[in-house]
Amino acid sequence: MKALYFRHLFQNTARGVVHTVSTSGEKGEFCLCSLCADGKPLKEEAYAGDLFRLEGAEVSILLLENLHPEDLKRAGNLLKSNQVEQVFIPYGDAAAKLPELSRAGKVQILNAGETVVFQEKDWNVWVKCLDHGSRGNLVVYHGPSESAKKGRDCLMAAKPAEAELPCLACVKQEDHACGMRCCLYNDFILCKGHNGKYDGSYVLGTLLLGNADLRTKEKELKEELKPYLSDIRVISMNESGCDGKASEEFLEFLGSRNKTFDQFYILPGELEGNEKVLKQILKEGPRRLPFLTGPEAGVCFSGFLKNRSEI
Repeated sequence: MKALYFRHLFQNTARGVVHTVSTSGEKGEFCLCSLCADGKPLKEEAYAGDLFRLEGAEVSILLLENLHPEDLKRAGNLLKSNQVEQVFIPYGDAAAKLPELSRAGKVQILNAGETVVFQEKDWNVWVKCLDHGSRGNLVVYHGPSESAKKGRDCLMAAKPAEAELPCLACVKQEDHACGMRCCLYNDFILCKGHNGKYDGSYVLGTLLLGNADLRTKEKELKEELKPYLSDIRVISMNESGCDGKASEEFLEFLGSRNKTFDQFYILPGELEGNEKVLKQILKEGPRRLPFLTGPEAGVCFSGFLKNRSEI
């Protein structure tokens, strides 16, 4: 079937965020990988390996922030073994000193306040570097460049990515065994709220808040995220979901446009100080669903967009 297939995977980490989005369509394949931590080692199940499940993949965009030295070595292994087109690093981050960066097609050290917006294949990407003293923080949005519902169909499912049924990071146009296996053997949530007749587009975007200080950067982020607010389905938080950085008002803002369908919040299970934000998410109602990732399970969001006229 001719379609744009996509997979947003939050891998099995109890500390830090290992996130990949992979798409495959008529314009080719696209892969983004974001590695964000709090300076301590990523805690994950062994299956991820040294290459974060990206063996053999061409990585369009790699984002690195505040990784432990051992995980920086793994990022170096990824740069050595895989073709990586672009790397984004916030100013002041130790990743800028990785010798393997010379193997990437392009490396950008983003300055405080710098924003990068571009379209890769069928996917939009927005990257913002926030000023945070001696080392910057990255905030990332990504989603399909064309999500209008007129003449198009969509299916999207949210599924546990468990060690017993490990997800592949990349989706392939010619091989859908990973997704089909999940549909047969895994419980999942089918996201249909965006099919309502009053909605003009499918809601498939992901927002990575990383280590952002939402209390001090709330006004700035609200303004810059306005164009994407109606498209946000998944929200990932690392230190941004912890005491001292989390903002109740900002979380209310993120859910203000899409109150009638499920919105997913992904947080590392062993990161200290996120109890308040978890309680707030639950208080927002049954359409706000938190997931805590850990060695036992991550979360996979996958599906497709297709023109109704095509088989």
